[in-house]
Amino acid sequence: MTASATSLRSLRVAGAVAITLSFACQSTHAALTNGGFEDGTFNGWTKDGGIWNGGIGTYSYSGDPGESAIVGVGNDPILAIGGKSLNMVYNGSYAARVNNGDTYYTVGGRHFSTIQQQTVWNDPSMYLAWAAVLETPGHARDQEPHFLMTLQDLTAGTTLYETLYAADTIPGGLFNDVTLVDPSDGLTHLWQYTDWQVVHLDTSAVQGDTLQMTLLAADCALGNHSGYVYLDGFGATSPVRTTPDAGTTANLLGLSLIGLGCAWRKLTSP
Repeated sequence: MTASATSLRSLRVAGAVAITLSFACQSTHAALTNGGFEDGTFNGWTKDGGIWNGGIGTYSYSGDPGESAIVGVGNDPILAIGGKSLNMVYNGSYAARVNNGDTYYTVGGRHFSTIQQQTVWNDPSMYLAWAAVLETPGHARDQEPHFLMTLQDLTAGTTLYETLYAADTIPGGLFNDVTLVDPSDGLTHLWQYTDWQVVHLDTSAVQGDTLQMTLLAADCALGNHSGYVYLDGFGATSPVRTTPDAGTTANLLGLSLIGLGCAWRKLTSP
């Protein structure tokens, strides 16, 4: 599986998002700390978050809500209830889970969670692997569980890359469905999830700049549905996956998403 890299300079256009996918792992060249979470901790990363009241791109930071965790190799526990398979780790022994699913039979807590790292970037490529699990509430987009990735060039004062996934912005073929039934009342809960996807960015034009990656995941703004995302392999090199695939893998080589129609705001704490 191969993919050509996406030029970051070409992404500096309002409303334009581009993704190029292939396999990845932690860098051994860039000045990253714990990019693949193989320390078994969040060492090198800053956690933050708060309560989300709706409005994609509008977040009130009040501190880490304690919803994120380092996870080891094994199947996602919520998907396992529905008989589905998603390994929580892409490469190595550990990955990060940003936000959580609360517990299966309780509602989400309107939390949003972030992890963030800054680095002086000296490599021509950047990779990061992610897999998302989002409950589908059927609400308007600005109330739905979602996740948001943003790469900023702090040296140039620009946003190089940003992408959002929520229930109504999911490309066909990327997410898989699973329906879970609450035995206490017989109500069904629809969830959507991806296998691991890997973003490959051409960073040759920004070598030597200070870059900041932020990954955000949020529950439903009304408090009844959850969402979270796994992150692994943030670095400059591309390895072979070391954990089993889920049942379905989406092929999104060269996918371009144009004009998601979201109002983007600063993701870092004030």
